[in-house]
Amino acid sequence: MAAPRPLDWDFHLPAAISMPTYEDPGCFCKFCCSPCAVNQAQGCMCPEMLLACCLGCWYTMFCWDPTKGKPGTPANQEMER
Repeated sequence: MAAPRPLDWDFHLPAAISMPTYEDPGCFCKFCCSPCAVNQAQGCMCPEMLLACCLGCWYTMFCWDPTKGKPGTPANQEMER
């Protein structure tokens, strides 16, 4: 009988732990599961995730911007004339 193999930690993670999309997850997700909406759009960013856990749908529906922090877009970009 062969010896049991140790756990192989080099496996592919599920899609739920993928890179953030910075897209709006939709009203249903923001209302029913605020932390999941923040995780889907921005990943596990500390201030946004904490606020979503504490304030729930009040934060994600009325205050939260899912596109905040999107890489490649300058925060203070001026419009060209």
